[in-house]
Amino acid sequence: MQYRRLSILQPLGVLIDLLCLNLAFVGAYFLRYHQIEGCFSPPYLVLFWVFNITWVLTLLVSRPFIEPRVTFNFYKLTYNFLLLLALHACLIAIFWVSIQAYYFSRLHLLFTYIILFFCGVSVRALGVLLLKQLRASGYNLRKYIIVGYGDLSPSIVKYYRTHPEMGYQFYGYFDEQYNSSENDIKGDFQVLRQFIIENEIDYVYCCLPYIDNKKLQEIIQHSEQHRSQVKLLVDFTGFMKRGVSIEYHDHLPIINLSTKPFSDFRTAIVKRSFDIAFSGIALILGSPFLIIFALITKLTSKGPIFYKSERIGLWGEKFHMFKFRSMYADASKLKHIVLSTGDDDPRITPWGKFMRKTRLDELPQFFNVLIGDMSIVGPRPGIPRYNEEVIKIAPEFERLLTVKPGVTSLGQVSYGYAETPEEMVKRMQFDLLYLDKYSLRTDIWLVFQTAKVMMQGKGK
Repeated sequence: MQYRRLSILQPLGVLIDLLCLNLAFVGAYFLRYHQIEGCFSPPYLVLFWVFNITWVLTLLVSRPFIEPRVTFNFYKLTYNFLLLLALHACLIAIFWVSIQAYYFSRLHLLFTYIILFFCGVSVRALGVLLLKQLRASGYNLRKYIIVGYGDLSPSIVKYYRTHPEMGYQFYGYFDEQYNSSENDIKGDFQVLRQFIIENEIDYVYCCLPYIDNKKLQEIIQHSEQHRSQVKLLVDFTGFMKRGVSIEYHDHLPIINLSTKPFSDFRTAIVKRSFDIAFSGIALILGSPFLIIFALITKLTSKGPIFYKSERIGLWGEKFHMFKFRSMYADASKLKHIVLSTGDDDPRITPWGKFMRKTRLDELPQFFNVLIGDMSIVGPRPGIPRYNEEVIKIAPEFERLLTVKPGVTSLGQVSYGYAETPEEMVKRMQFDLLYLDKYSLRTDIWLVFQTAKVMMQGKGK
């Protein structure tokens, strides 16, 4: 048997947790009754053993210390500990009610769980810190090799060298096209098996672009015989920005490279409900201000109150977006002026400059939200005449067309207005981040950030 992989960390963690549990139980008894003799005599002796047995059972069910090294961190351990604590408390409550043990002190139970919580969290924080220092010093390491050498191969090496606290030690590359001039390439596939045995390699990373399926099957078979874990490294370069999900057709994993954001029914309902509720409330409560802004727009310069702009919406469909007019009515005649949204643009009225700074010109777009052309939060709608040019510069722009455009967006808050293809591409980078990080909480946060920009007058 190869004892190199047996770890004392898991049993040690179990023993320390049991110690914390018993110290918390006894400490809480002392806080409640100012003595500890009664803690080890009936009826509390029964509760003491029930606490320990229940804790061991919950450990067996939840297995809080079974975590891969990549996710083995303080936050994950604390989360697992809280789940363990909650499960244990529920089981103790069931025991309490089932035998009608109302003679036990509720305050004692409360103190026990409070002490146990702080002890458990402190032990985990100290344990993770010590373990990181131990691994960074060269102890408790896991050995790994990479099979298949190419542009993708060094990425995993770079990752582990950036995170020495994970404790991964690199033992070299193996490739069919063996070249002795490459210092890190230890040999071809013929010497791989013997190398794994002699060096007791823990992990074998296989880069799929550089290994055929037959050779991969052989590597898996050989590695399993010597208790080495095989992991696949797949090249998703160029695809991750489009979003990736996995579907299972029976036992076959299918990688979907064209995931549509917000396609989940529940997510779509929540987002649309938020859009209708927010825009409806905004229009009702803000109607007096909308009237005032409309009058100021009309009185400060000739021309219509609203500006109707053709934009690109969901799936590339065109729609008319409404804004308060911020430019002079004859601005389109000033063809010699380079498009700009800066303070020196002579096409923008004085009142228009104020509206742009405070985003007030965007308020009529709540009507677009109500009729379904737009969302409260989403990528800003593109200008049709620049659409093809933007796609040529950044093909990933097309992914933004899979969702409704928004009144505000991460790009609008972080970058601002964009009227040229180059500016649109810069703002688009922020909007792509939003698609991958969507949540109702994110939408609400962006609404508050937009309000902050409006109040500070920092709109660009």
